[in-house]
Amino acid sequence: MESAVPESKSDAELPVSGPPKLILSRPVKLLAFFAALAIVAAAAAIVLGIVSMRDFFIRAIDPKYMKETAAFVTGHADPIPEPGFNQIMAAKMTRAVIFLENPKDKTQVSFWRYQGEDLDADQELDRAYDMGIWTPTNWAKFQSITSKGKKEINGKTVTYWQGPLKDQQGETTYEGLIACTITRDKIVVMQAMQPSDRPFDKDKLLAWLARP
Repeated sequence: MESAVPESKSDAELPVSGPPKLILSRPVKLLAFFAALAIVAAAAAIVLGIVSMRDFFIRAIDPKYMKETAAFVTGHADPIPEPGFNQIMAAKMTRAVIFLENPKDKTQVSFWRYQGEDLDADQELDRAYDMGIWTPTNWAKFQSITSKGKKEINGKTVTYWQGPLKDQQGETTYEGLIACTITRDKIVVMQAMQPSDRPFDKDKLLAWLARP
């Protein structure tokens, strides 16, 4: 006589075992929260940085801001007393600067102002010489010094270095001048360059820096 085989339970009757539940401890939850907060903060900082950079460049080419910066740096809203020069960019941070350019003869000039203790004209020009002359559209390095000295102009002592420069591609040669005046803890530096195939009027440039 055959014994009865117990019926198997249907799938519906079997207990369902799902994946184990992940239980986070309080420290882990806090760590996850702060990690998410850091990501959000980093993203916000990037956005703010982009906005700040945009505002910086918009302000840098604003005509009113450029004139205000030029007056702060040189004492004159129009620092070059002859027609043909356009103000192209300005900035006022730890150092204030105004960039100007004459599109006709390609002369590029910048005036810089900053503060310092125990300022020495030749030391400051030595640093400027090593950096070369850069503008919003160009950067050239000095190749040598052909002339240097000091002049008294309008009651100011102007120290200057002059020499040839080459751009970063080594294709274009310029004649360049760096000069400065120092009043107590304030220094104003002028950088100027133009293509070397035309006359370079050093005395005129120095007079711009020493305007009363």
